[in-house]
Amino acid sequence: MIIEGAFYKLPELLLESRTPEQQYESTLVSYLAMAVLLELNARNIQQPLSRIHIERPYQGMTHIQP
Repeated sequence: MIIEGAFYKLPELLLESRTPEQQYESTLVSYLAMAVLLELNARNIQQPLSRIHIERPYQGMTHIQP
């Protein structure tokens, strides 16, 4: 439901842009991240940024030699 709510917020974020010709993939990724953050804040989740893990190491991963 959180991701679905974030996707519903995307059109509003995209329409607010003053320079639509400069919207690239990285812009859309940041808009989606902002929409997820807005959705988490709307659900009263305390400090949502401290609970989000962008990258996590895999268990048992060792250095792979070529």
